[in-house]
Amino acid sequence: CVVVSAPTIGLSATAEPGLQAVIDEEGGVAVYTPLTTGPVGGPGTVWLVGHRTTHGAVFNRVPMLAVGDPINLIDDAGAHQYIVSRLLIVSESDWQSQININDTSRSMLIMQTSHPDSQLRYLIEAFGVGLVPLDAPPVVSDAVAPTATPSTTAVTPAESPDAPQAYAEAAQ
Repeated sequence: CVVVSAPTIGLSATAEPGLQAVIDEEGGVAVYTPLTTGPVGGPGTVWLVGHRTTHGAVFNRVPMLAVGDPINLIDDAGAHQYIVSRLLIVSESDWQSQININDTSRSMLIMQTSHPDSQLRYLIEAFGVGLVPLDAPPVVSDAVAPTATPSTTAVTPAESPDAPQAYAEAAQ
């Protein structure tokens, strides 16, 4: 388990490895195992999924995160800080053209939740900057490129036979 904390939106929740059953618990957040390719704070991607409007709506404010906002994933090693780099709006089948979950050159966090259009998803992309004290101000590094403005990508909804079922249902 890991605690996900996003102070700018008042988020503090425990995330545990799993699939749809974890997400469907009241206030459940999953470290979504099919799309997680690296450890918390390490190289690769940590993919978190939570509901925005149902099941406790734990991710209801996730779409309000802005470029430069800190997100902490807290485990036994400490607080691994990530800095938001962009907000994406993607269809169920187009996220792979926007996100490379197999990039192990850096530490990446994706937070996924539903969009009002049931065929779309919000994705928050953030890059790791290392371990920080919990009371430390956010660290901004060249690896994050926080000077970019928020990018929103709207994509035409499409069906995808290879999209994981939990991905298609998650965070409604």
